[in-house]
Amino acid sequence: MSNWDPMNYLNEEPTPQCLLRVKKDIAEFNAQPPPRLFISPEESDVTQVHVLMLGAPGSPYEGGFFQFFLKFPPNYPLSPPRVRFLTTDGGRVSFHLHLYNCGKVCVSTLGTDGGPCDWSPAQSLSSTLVSIQSLVSDNMYSVDYVQYETIRVAVCDQVDAALKEDAKCPPAFRKVILDSFLESYSKYEDAIKTRLQTGSKLISTAQYEKLLTRLQSLKEKVEQKKEAEAAAAAAAAENEN
Repeated sequence: MSNWDPMNYLNEEPTPQCLLRVKKDIAEFNAQPPPRLFISPEESDVTQVHVLMLGAPGSPYEGGFFQFFLKFPPNYPLSPPRVRFLTTDGGRVSFHLHLYNCGKVCVSTLGTDGGPCDWSPAQSLSSTLVSIQSLVSDNMYSVDYVQYETIRVAVCDQVDAALKEDAKCPPAFRKVILDSFLESYSKYEDAIKTRLQTGSKLISTAQYEKLLTRLQSLKEKVEQKKEAEAAAAAAAAENEN
């Protein structure tokens, strides 16, 4: 059993001290959320937290929607939370040397990088997520590869899941994803068209063309959804009057 994987510890019962500290961390996060970070704790167990992280502007990860799942251990904050990276296309894509395609997040803060664990009880949910967030800005792979997979997996797949209201996309994240997608759309399309003009040694023209078609189709679907929601809201308001 992988001791880093939160999925293996879902049935762990938190101690009263753990629960108190987790609720404090969540309240502090909600009071001052770090930029491009969103959380959605499970209603039935707040020690299980879904995380949405947006890729840093100016990086190949820009505009990507990266999901993580976090579980606090019973002795938190004496031990760090366990974290799994979920945006891997079913284990087929690795976005960073420290974000494995199996979902393992390798950072010293969590004690998962093979060296000494840098965890301190003074650290919190916010500080933990910010340290992980730095990975989704510091590219160690080919820019072409990361940018392509970001748009394919961390944008298109995530938008598709949000549109379908898939369980893989927590309800709290769906509006964030769809709104951010429309706001950033021109950047996604420009990035693909630039690669189509300049070419890439790693990604074929056919792959970029297929991705562009998918991106444009998703934009149309998101806009249709927004229009339907606006019409429904207007009709509801009219009925109230």
